[in-house]
Amino acid sequence: MGIADDARRRISVAAHAQQAESERRAASEAEFKRLVAKFLPETFTALLQNRCQPDQQGKKTRSRKMGYWTARISHYSGDKDTSSVDIRIWVDGSWDLHLRDGFHDRYWIYDTTPDERLIRRSFVSFLEGELQRR
Repeated sequence: MGIADDARRRISVAAHAQQAESERRAASEAEFKRLVAKFLPETFTALLQNRCQPDQQGKKTRSRKMGYWTARISHYSGDKDTSSVDIRIWVDGSWDLHLRDGFHDRYWIYDTTPDERLIRRSFVSFLEGELQRR
């Protein structure tokens, strides 16, 4: 019975570790979304006040297609590793994540603790680019 007990113990430990990782990822995703929601209203207001035109078209409504801006949040881990996630800011004020299919690009927001300064800096860079384009 020693081998069976050891196997059950290992399975239990692995299940607990997987559950803890899942909870950590969910918390990280929630924090990322909270930080985006914190900076988005100010960013959206600046886009509207400066009459910046959306750079993309998407979401079709009954009357027209709604445009969106794409803000890129970049994450640097190490010397050469750069990952990013695109946030679509729709003209109605809503937003969604556009996860790209790169190796690191897809899930880094869930694997790292979101950095408020990084997200704020990314929104500032995005706004600077939009204002220069205008």
